Amino acid sequence: INTRGLRDVVKLAGATDNVLPYYQAADIFIMLSRGEAAPLAPLEAMAVGLPLIVAQRRPFDEFVDSTFGVYVPTDQPAQVTDAINALLADATRRHKMGQAGRARVLAEFTWERICNQYLEICK
Repeated sequence: INTRGLRDVVKLAGATDNVLPYYQAADIFIMLSRGEAAPLAPLEAMAVGLPLIVAQRRPFDEFVDSTFGVYVPTDQPAQVTDAINALLADATRRHKMGQAGRARVLAEFTWERICNQYLEICK
């Protein structure tokens, strides 16, 4: 963050029990972690209308597409920074991506739909 001059726009809040205010205050959501099985955080971010920047690896390729997300290689910090800067510079694109992500969550990831899918698997 310091090396790329992003200290004024990137805040690392740490652990919290209430993430909603952070999502609501954010312009983009970034998740570059490894080894996530089924992360809920990107779905939460999509539900509140945030565009995503995610690691170019599983499991993100299973549910993130270019209408609402940007893939970045985590071993290329300059590409991560470029993706952040590109989204921060284009409010219209961020808004469209956020709307697309929210629509995807409402269409495919509601608790009712997930519950029904789970029940089908258990039959």
